[in-house]
This record gives sequence, structure tokens and C-alpha cells, in this order.
Amino acid sequence: MKSLYLKLKKIVKFKSIFQRLIFSFLSVISIIMMIYTTVLYYEYKIYILEQSEDTSKKILNQAEYYIGYTLNWAKSYVYQLYLDEDIYNLMFNNKILSLTGENKIKQAALRLPFVQSIYVYNYNTNTIYTSISNSSKYDEFYDKEIIDIIKNSNETMSTRFIPRKININIGKQKYYKDVLSVLLTNIKSTDKKVPYGAIVLNVDANSVQAYFKDMSQKGYNLFAIDKNGVVIFDSNPELFLKNISSKDYIQKILNSKKESGSFLCKIDGIPYIVTYKTSHNLELKMINIVPYEALMGIIYKMMHFMINIFIILFLLGLILSFFYSEKIYLPIAKILKTLKNYYAEDDEFDLKEQDTTDIEYMSKAVDEIIRRYETSGKLSEADANFIKRQLIINLLLNIKTGTEDIKNKLIELGSNLNFDNTYVILFKIDKYKELIKQNDLQYPISDLEGKLRLVVDDIFSRCFKNEIVIINDNELCVIVDFEEDNHNASMDKIIKAIKSVQEILYKNNISVSASIGKVSHGIEDISMSYSTAQHYINYRFKYGLKSILYNEKITADITAEYKYNEDMEQAIFKCIRSGNIDETEKELDKIFSHFMSFSYSDMIIAITQLVINIIRVINNMLRMNKESVYINIGDFMNNMSSYETIDDIKSYIMGLTEYISQKMKDKKSNKKNDVVEKVKNYIYLNYENPLLSLEVIAEKMKLSSSYLRVLFKEIEGKSLSTFINEVRFENARKLLETTNLSVIEIAEKVGFTNSNYFYTAFKKFYGISPNQYRNSIGD
Repeated sequence: MKSLYLKLKKIVKFKSIFQRLIFSFLSVISIIMMIYTTVLYYEYKIYILEQSEDTSKKILNQAEYYIGYTLNWAKSYVYQLYLDEDIYNLMFNNKILSLTGENKIKQAALRLPFVQSIYVYNYNTNTIYTSISNSSKYDEFYDKEIIDIIKNSNETMSTRFIPRKININIGKQKYYKDVLSVLLTNIKSTDKKVPYGAIVLNVDANSVQAYFKDMSQKGYNLFAIDKNGVVIFDSNPELFLKNISSKDYIQKILNSKKESGSFLCKIDGIPYIVTYKTSHNLELKMINIVPYEALMGIIYKMMHFMINIFIILFLLGLILSFFYSEKIYLPIAKILKTLKNYYAEDDEFDLKEQDTTDIEYMSKAVDEIIRRYETSGKLSEADANFIKRQLIINLLLNIKTGTEDIKNKLIELGSNLNFDNTYVILFKIDKYKELIKQNDLQYPISDLEGKLRLVVDDIFSRCFKNEIVIINDNELCVIVDFEEDNHNASMDKIIKAIKSVQEILYKNNISVSASIGKVSHGIEDISMSYSTAQHYINYRFKYGLKSILYNEKITADITAEYKYNEDMEQAIFKCIRSGNIDETEKELDKIFSHFMSFSYSDMIIAITQLVINIIRVINNMLRMNKESVYINIGDFMNNMSSYETIDDIKSYIMGLTEYISQKMKDKKSNKKNDVVEKVKNYIYLNYENPLLSLEVIAEKMKLSSSYLRVLFKEIEGKSLSTFINEVRFENARKLLETTNLSVIEIAEKVGFTNSNYFYTAFKKFYGISPNQYRNSIGD
């Protein structure tokens, strides 16, 4: 290959840079045309696999969180039942029990739609009480499997779901149900080795698996298996407890020593991307499979498009290069001439032009200039600031070697910090994503962070020795030194400076929040101050916009350990179901006030749990209302990071509440209108009946007369009897106009048995008597 290149080089000799570049251009483009499709295919294949794996990992993490949350909720619910005095007596009392305990477990099962049934076992009476049938003796209980589970259980409280299929006969009815059981047991008796008491909560497996169906897109499949390859959760409920361990890709997952991974394989002859994750807490393998062709289809189309575009551009570039070569390469010629003149009398630079190509000469000449510049020991101000910024960022991110060397370098580069007693202050622009979408700012969007830096630099330079760096988008750090003997005063000055920054920017319609990290006593601790500042800025979610956050303020307000208040949650559910928006907002304020006494991480967990439960309640209401659109829990989880404050979450919940309230009102209003229309049609067809009345119509419509009276007046704005008379008088008027029937005959035809009453009522309604009306027609 090398000899071929040398022979070609001898044959093809070019006199100018232009000729060399044109030849190189044609050669390179020819090679690119041959390998372009292959390279693009494999590069995008890797990219899509990585993107698919990342997406699948997020889905698997969310599914694991959801199952874990549901399990913890179920355990908490069982424990609440255990604490109930009547249910406790149902477990352990050896006397004849009242129906209170049995009624309570039935009510507890009906309270939540995803609870399939509840069992309570009493060793003393050898009885199992159930929420879906009458009590039964231990040996005669229909659910034989749960009896063995109770007997063999070594756990006081289940640490995982026990997946089961209930397939039994109750009376004349056959009962089939997929359930996930959670068990609470007492110590076992010494003789029969059976617990003295137990509570079993059976969760409807299909309700839990509905989440998997929501998270799975068309053609995708999200599911979970146990260590034996048995399906526990799947978007297809029919696969519940099906053993799929014989499948090759399942065997690969089960035999893998890795906790998680992703691979490409064929399933039933179709290629899929399989991503899996092991959940030790749940004792499950979470799996998501994605059709490979669905991901690659768009790549094939893009490849064809890019090849066509590339050919067109290649031909166009080839043509234009000949016409504009002189203009394009004129600057190169000038640079070459300048370099030759510069080194004409320089003995140190002994490169001979005739021994090299023009490009080689220019490259080596420029390298020589750079070498002499670097060895001169002088840096421009811009270069010095750039290096200083990188050193400071490395310190903050704890990417450092030899902190004392870095400190000396910073001093050489002009830094005035000594790092003996230092704070790191982190500024963030509130509603940053919304601001960058606006077009009515007083300055360009790209200058948002620049504006913040100018204001911060102006304020802090007056009070402190400081350095300012921008690490990430919307993350400006200020490092300040303070005097050790005047620590509290320096802290007050920092807060005062932050407030000044906030006020100046607020006048420009920009709100900023700031956090102050813990003090560092040495350059080696500066990353600790930065990391605490990053942690504190999260509390903007709690304190709202334009916050100043620091250790003393945050720790003083954390007054409670995490404890989810389900009574407050149930009060919110009640308000949502009733459609009372004002009361919903009041109850939200109460529970949010409770959450704000938690730490940031606990607060996020509590709020996430609340919102997920509210969405489930609303989706149940939509299902009962036979709506086709539901709220996607996955959308909320994916957008959780976009909510900057607790008020944003509240607005989201209130939006959902107003949505479902309006849906229910619309449904109710439509039903009322339908009833009234049926009543009016019935009157139109039966107005001739003299017995037609409110009571007769109410009985026909299977409504109470009092309800029908109020409903008709609400919709039509008039009483039902008034409407009946209007219909009768209107038909009487038509008969007076079109027939020669007497007034008495007409009165009978429109439902009046008393002609004198008809005569009086007609005159009152139209202002003239029936005879006067008939006579006026001919006038």
C-alpha cells in the first residue's frame, strides 16, 4: 500500500495548493461514498441501542418504584387493620363474636377498588372470616392454598407479594381471580404449628398490572418475573403466573451474573432489544422488550435521504469549487506569502520551501509561531481567566490533584482568594425554562446568565474577595473569603448581598434563588461547601421562588420525621369525588403544610405518593364514567423534575381536580337534559289524556315526583303543570284555526274534562276567549 502511494505520488505532481486539494477532495469523497452507508448504519445502531436502553432503564426503575410503593401501601393497610380493635378481636377472641369485625373487613375491602378480598384467621375458634363470603372453619375454607401459606409462613409481615390464582366455587358461582397476597401473622401455636391469628390482604393483580399496560407502548412489553422465570407482572394479564423460563432470552437473564443489562436477540423469529434489571428487595427481574425493527425503521429512511442529499451536495460542491477556487484560496496564498516573508531572514527556522509542499510549509511555520509564543511564559488575560476558571471548577467538582499546587497556580493567575475560610454560594434563575421561551425580555435570551453574572460580580466585589464561575446551565457559583473573627457578620453581609442581587434582577422581571454552602476551612474542603450548596438549592421547592437557603434556616424548619398521613389523603379523595374544588384546595393546603415539615427527600417521596394516588382515584372516576381518556402516571413521573416549587405541584393537582369535576358536571348535566327531553316528548304524545299529571309522568319515568318537579323547573325554568297547559293550549289554538269543532269538543280533545275551566284558562293564557280568538282569524 505504501509503495503504491509513492508511485502515485511520483506520477501525479501538482503545482498549486488548489490542485492538491481538488485531488484530495475527489479521493476522500469517493471513499466516503463507499463506506458512508456502513458507518452511518452502525453508528446510529449503537446510538439507538443506547437510547433505547436508557429509556428502558427509566421505565424499569419506575416500575420497580411503583411495585415497591404498592407493596408498602398494602403492608401499611394490613397493619392498620391489625390495629383496629374489632378486627383484632376477630383474630384472637375465643368467644362468639359480633358482626362488627366481619362488617369492618368487608367495608375495608370495598373502600378501595384494587383490594380483591381480606381474610382474618382466628386460631382459637378455628375460623377464617372473609370479606367476600361467610366465615368458614379452617379445614373447610374454600381458598386451600392460603391455608398452607399461613401454616408455612415464617414471616410476621410479608416482605414481598405472594402471587396466586384463586379458582374456587362459592355457592353456585365460579370465581376466578389473580391476586397478590400480603400476610400478617402472629406467633405459631406449639401444638399445630399454626399462627394464633393472621390477616391476609389480597390485592387485585389486574389493577396493579394496569400500570404495566399504561407504561407499555404499542409493540413494547414491560413485565417482571421471579427467580424461576414465572411471570408476576405483565402488560398482558393472561400471562400471570405463566412459566416462561424455557425461552432463550429468559434463560440468558436468569443465568446472568450481572444485576442489569441489555442485549439484542430474536424472540419467535423477530429481533428485539431486551433490557433487564434485578430488584433484590422485590425478588424480581424487571424486563422490558422493544422491537428492534421499530427503532431501526426511521434510520433506514434517513440513510436513503442522506445518501441522496450527499450526492447532490457532492456534485454541487465540485462545480462550485472550479468557479470560486481563486476567491476561496486567495487568503491561503496571502498567508503563505506572509509566512515566507516573516521567515525570509530567520536562521533559526531552517525549513526549506523546496523540500516541502506548500501545506507542510504553512503547518510547520504556524507550529513554530505557537511554540515561540508558549515558551515566552506570557498568557493573555482571556487565556489566564480560562485556565483559572477550569482550575476552580475542578476544585468544586473535587477533580483535583495537589491542592496546594492549584492554590499557587490560582494566585499566579490573579486570584485573590486564600481559601482559609470560604463559602460557596450557588445562584439559580427561577423559572429558567419559561424565561428562555419568552420573547418580550428587555435583553436577548442568551444574555440571561450574563446579566446574572454582571449583577453578582458588581455586588459581591464591593464586599468580598471572590471568584465567579458558571459550571452548568443556570448554575452560577460565587466563592467568597471571610474573616474568621467576624464570621456572623460576614454571613449577614452575604445574605444582604444576595438580597441586593435579587432586588436588582427582580426589577428586570428576573427572579433568582441562592443557597449558601457550609463553610470550608481550606482549599481541600471547597468541594464540600459546593455540594452542600447544591443540596440546599433543592429546598427552593419548599420555600418558593426568590429564596435564600442555608443550613440554619433549613434544619430549623425540619420538625418531623417522615410519616404519611392517610387520613388527610382520604379527606382529599372525598373532596375530589364530591367535585368540591374549594374544599379540595383547603385539604391540599393542610397536607402540604404537613409535608413541609419533612426533609427535601422525604417531602418528594410523600408528594409523589399523593399525586400517584390522586391520579388513580381520578382514573377510577373516569372509568366509572366510561371515559376513553385517562391520566398517565408515567407522564407525571417523567415531568416531576420540571416542577420547581410545591405550588407548581398544587397547581397540577388542582388542574386535575377541576378537569374531573367538570367532566362529572357535564355528565350529570347531560343526564338531566336527557330525562327532561323524554318527559317533554311523553307530554307531546299524551297531552290529550285528561289524567296526565306530574305523578303519572314520574311513575312512567321511574322517578320520584318531588325529584321530577325540581328537575323540570331547573332545566326548563317553569313547572311541569305549566308546560302541560302550554302544550294543550297550543294544540287547542290550532284546532280553533283549522276546524269547526265546538269549544267543548276542542277542550275534550286537548285533555280538559271541564269546558268552563278550559274557557277561563284559555282566556287567561291568551288574553281573549276561545270564541273571540276564532272570530279574530277571519278579520
